[in-house]
Order: sequence, then structure tokens, then C-alpha cells
Amino acid sequence: AIWRRRWLALAVAWAVCALAWTIILTLPDRYEASAKVYVDARTSLRPVLEGIAIEADYDSQLSLVREALLSRPQLEAVARKTNLDANAKTRGQIDDLIGTLQKNIQVVATVTQRQDGSPSRDTIYSIVYQHPNRDKSLEVVRTLLDNFVEGTLSGNRSGADEAETFLTRQIADLEKRLSESEARLAEFKKRNVGMLPGDERGDYFSRLENEMTQLQQVETNLAVAA
Repeated sequence: AIWRRRWLALAVAWAVCALAWTIILTLPDRYEASAKVYVDARTSLRPVLEGIAIEADYDSQLSLVREALLSRPQLEAVARKTNLDANAKTRGQIDDLIGTLQKNIQVVATVTQRQDGSPSRDTIYSIVYQHPNRDKSLEVVRTLLDNFVEGTLSGNRSGADEAETFLTRQIADLEKRLSESEARLAEFKKRNVGMLPGDERGDYFSRLENEMTQLQQVETNLAVAA
């Protein structure tokens, strides 16, 4: 039965192939560009606060990097440099363009591994973007990465200055509070001399106990003498 209908089956197969090829040819091209970068999302105060501050988790670091990459000012600069905003004349069109970029640009975090296979604390961030034009996809990723690196370097310089100023101010404040505490302690000792534990003349409670012991001894001697 199949052999008798072979020409019909062949015609149906060719018709399906032609339809599929037509649909595929009408689909727009999508070119994907990607870049990988290592980002230390931890604060510049980390070396100073080692052991006394809680480490930021990876989700917070990823959110920080995404915010730096996909913020509106960042994407507006990318749109201007890559000429994506050439057809965006109104404020609404610009908003739509920024929203489209935020939707199409993906930021993915990958935790690296040590030589023994265990996860390390370093994270690689991948920036991925798709566009119908190959050159535009490459240009957007390259511009986004360049702007991010430039902003990070300048931010690190200003952040280091801010961190130094902050720590200097904190040290001065702690020294002032320590001096005030030492002055209050000295004044307290002066007012309560002879009543503090560890006094060379004995503290108040030790002397009271000795006096009570002597009193009991005198009472005992008196009772024996009577």
C-alpha cells in the first residue's frame, strides 16, 4: 500500500520541506555576542574589615554587577555610542529602547573551581546580547564592557580615597572615645578609692569580712573567759 502511494508521500514530503524552508528563510537572523570578565564585587574595605564583617553573598554580588551594567544611564550611553537610538525620537521610544536592551542583555555568574575541583570564591560574569545585525551585537557588548571597566577603574580610585578617609575618621573617633572612657574610669577610681577589687589596701568587702571574722573571734574569746 505504501509503495503504491509512494508518489503521493514524496509530494507531501516535498510540500512540507518547501513550507519549512520558506518559514526558516523568513525568520530574522539573530547574532549573539558574549564577553566574560572577572569582577571583584566585594567592597574596597574588605581587607581592613577582614574577620569583623560579614561577607556578601553571591546573589548580592550578582545584583550589584547587574545594576552597574544594566542601569539606565549605562544603557543610554551604550545606545548613543552604538547609534541604536537613531530612530528613537520621543521619550517613549527611548524608554522602549532601554527596556528592550535590559531584556535582551543577559548577565550570568559562573563560580570558578580550584585545581582539586572544589568551588573557589572567584566569579566570572558573562555578558550576552543578541541582535539581528552581527556588527551591532558585537558593538553593544564591546561598548558595554568598555564603559563598565572604565567606570569600575575610576570608581576604585575614588572608592579607595573614600575608604581611607572613612577609616581615618573612624580611628580618630575611636581614639577620642577611648580617651573619654579612660578619663571616666580614672575619675571613678578616684571617687571610690579603697572600695574597688584589687586595691592594694584591700577592697571594701574584703575588709568587712576581716572585721566580721575578728568580731566573731572576740565574741568567742569573751564567751570562753566568762
